[in-house]
Amino acid sequence: MAGVHVDEQSGSDATGDGTINLPFQSSIAALTHAGPQASILFRKLTTDTYEPLGTSALKKAKKTIELNEKKARKAEESKAKTEVEDAERNAREAKRIEESKAIVLTEDASLSPAIKVSYLSIAYDKEF
Repeated sequence: MAGVHVDEQSGSDATGDGTINLPFQSSIAALTHAGPQASILFRKLTTDTYEPLGTSALKKAKKTIELNEKKARKAEESKAKTEVEDAERNAREAKRIEESKAIVLTEDASLSPAIKVSYLSIAYDKEF
């Protein structure tokens, strides 16, 4: 019987390919690799024989895959939103900097000339 093999004890999700010689360790990895319609053959121990995965375990694995995909989509959307917000913030900051460069401070000639004052002269009400 052809199918994707899962062995909880000796399988590997990283190096497995679903064959009897290189089984996956989890049904989630097997379904991710082979698709949701794949026939999963499962065993807990290497001494057991491969049997079809139970319907509740198959349903649970499919639900976990759906949740993981939903989380991944949400993370991508959040990342895209953050990138847009960062770009907008950087554009506003650049505009503010450019506007501040256009400001020129000039001394008002109608007022008395400015004098330099130190902190100590203000604190002790003395003139230096």
